[in-house]
Amino acid sequence: MCFPAKIEKPRTPKKVFVYSGIPLRNWVDYRLKSAVSVIRTRRSGHIYNPEGFIDKNTFLQILDRTLPRKDFSPFDVEISPTYISLILFVHRVRGLERGIYTYIRNKRHLNLFREKFKKDFLWKEIEENLYLLAEGDTTQIAGYLSCNQPIAENGAFAVAMVSEFKGVLENQPWKYKNIHWEAGLIGQVLYLEATALGLKGTGIGCFYDDLTAEVLGLEKNYLPLYGWKSLGRPAYPNSTALRPFKI
Repeated sequence: MCFPAKIEKPRTPKKVFVYSGIPLRNWVDYRLKSAVSVIRTRRSGHIYNPEGFIDKNTFLQILDRTLPRKDFSPFDVEISPTYISLILFVHRVRGLERGIYTYIRNKRHLNLFREKFKKDFLWKEIEENLYLLAEGDTTQIAGYLSCNQPIAENGAFAVAMVSEFKGVLENQPWKYKNIHWEAGLIGQVLYLEATALGLKGTGIGCFYDDLTAEVLGLEKNYLPLYGWKSLGRPAYPNSTALRPFKI
């Protein structure tokens, strides 16, 4: 990526970016929990049940909450346009084929990613914003791309975040932090929605970014960032009742 020799950052304008007012979609009928109770009980999953499936509607509910909406937390901080869409390695979701999917959070990404991703991807629309790219068992590849960590293989699905870097950072390199802020918000939404639905989430800090881009057919100007996440059913739902592990 080549940047001009000198770029001066202008003063940050007072105006904030306002998202659309698309309504929430409730895919599952579940007991509403307070934000306080969910936040206080959120814990990272450490071991997932490799036989633990989730249903399609639960999966769609979690994804829906990552969409930025006006006046809905946490995206109501309105820090930037929507730079990030999601890549999903679906392992154990009832009603969905195993494979690689993308969840489009910015409508502009649809045509952009069709152009930049591998030409043999299917682009089969499953639901609004959700597209199947390639069918097949992705457990091993998800584990490998996450530095051979089983936690990326044993969850119901794993998530990588992909952002358009080049078009943003060549002219506005200071927006780098905004992209990472957005990724952080998405990560916390995934954590909290999983917790509210009786699941767990895990942030995966070690991953191969260039190899992930290669799997998608992306140039290095479009990079997976922030990290991966794995979501699923914990192997030990009531871990506080377990005896300490012996090493």
